[in-house]
Amino acid sequence: MGKTILLNDGWEFAKSALDVAEPTSLGFAPVDLPHDWLIYDTTNLYENSIGWYRRYLDYSSSAHIFLQFEGVY
Repeated sequence: MGKTILLNDGWEFAKSALDVAEPTSLGFAPVDLPHDWLIYDTTNLYENSIGWYRRYLDYSSSAHIFLQFEGVY
């Protein structure tokens, strides 16, 4: 039987320059969704950078997982 879990909380966010290929060394901060990372500096709405989001999930290795994202841009 299917189970729906909302994933709006527990996320972390970090911003980086365009040349960063992996976010491993970035300092992530907690955020809840919906979240718009451009709100931190509304004077620079068109800056060229990358916004990284991450969230950890606990699940059984035998589970079949389907993630559905809405409103991602």
